[in-house]
Amino acid sequence: MKSNLLLPYEIAEEDFFVIFVLLKLQRMNSMERLFELSDIEIRMGFASSCVEATAKRTGCTYKEMYQRMKRVGLINNFIIRHYDTIHTESRENIIESVLECLENWEKKKGDHSC
Repeated sequence: MKSNLLLPYEIAEEDFFVIFVLLKLQRMNSMERLFELSDIEIRMGFASSCVEATAKRTGCTYKEMYQRMKRVGLINNFIIRHYDTIHTESRENIIESVLECLENWEKKKGDHSC
């Protein structure tokens, strides 16, 4: 059976195994790099997911939610500062905690949008 894959040159059948192994190794190396993230990269990824999930829950865009959180200092002073505690919670609890904190901090500052 002939493949529809178009290659610029012919590949011998025995070379397919070598290519497969090389691609598999490349994929494994890529996966290993994913596990070599620094602590700050992990925390920033977590903060980003909090912004996005909270925005989705409230119907805001992630940009609007980021601006709200930035105005009151929520990302650095709550999400990142308390990462060790809140990242162990369920996604639902995290969203609830972040929203509650955001609303309280916005009330204190007299600021709310979105």
